Amino acid sequence: MSDDPPVGPEREELAIGRHPEEQARHAPGPTADPARMAAMRAAFLTFAETEHLQVVRFLLRNGVRLEEAHDAAQEAFAEAWRLLSSTPERWQAIASERAWIRTVALRAAHRPPGQARRQPPADTWDTVPERPVPCGDPAELTVPTLDVLAALRALPDRQRLAMAFHLDDVPQHDIAQELGCGTRQVGNLITSARATLKSALAIYLPRKEDRR
Repeated sequence: MSDDPPVGPEREELAIGRHPEEQARHAPGPTADPARMAAMRAAFLTFAETEHLQVVRFLLRNGVRLEEAHDAAQEAFAEAWRLLSSTPERWQAIASERAWIRTVALRAAHRPPGQARRQPPADTWDTVPERPVPCGDPAELTVPTLDVLAALRALPDRQRLAMAFHLDDVPQHDIAQELGCGTRQVGNLITSARATLKSALAIYLPRKEDRR
């Protein structure tokens, strides 16, 4: 089976994953009490602080420009905060928060030109403490980093997406859920991507005499 990406609507779905609402199971249960909500929000802020720049890096590996990657990551975390605040049981039902937030961010980054970004309600987002988010300077990207990003961009869509998840230590069963395929196919995608990247980035691999 070819790893070349499909075209049309099918390509859109496979390249950026399914909508998060399709992945969050509607688990029944009462609204969380104030103490529980406070704990969930504190845990989310820690999650956001830990994952934000990693999500930006994930988007860069998928060919998104730096400034757009920061915007899309911010939008994804705003959407996650809105979900947690409005229906906490659905946030808790997400199987992998790390995979979910990356899929949401990638979908935001791939939004058609001219389509407005979704903004969270002011009364919800205002409750989140402001935290400075470094935007970074493209000039800070080293030549090896740029070469790695270029090599990743050259991969077929599904290989690139699987590899980007893999580089962020997302388990293969979670990658399979995001791509809508089996774990064996995820393994094959990663193996193929590794072989292509090894060839493209051979200049950075240590030579045998250097390892002695």
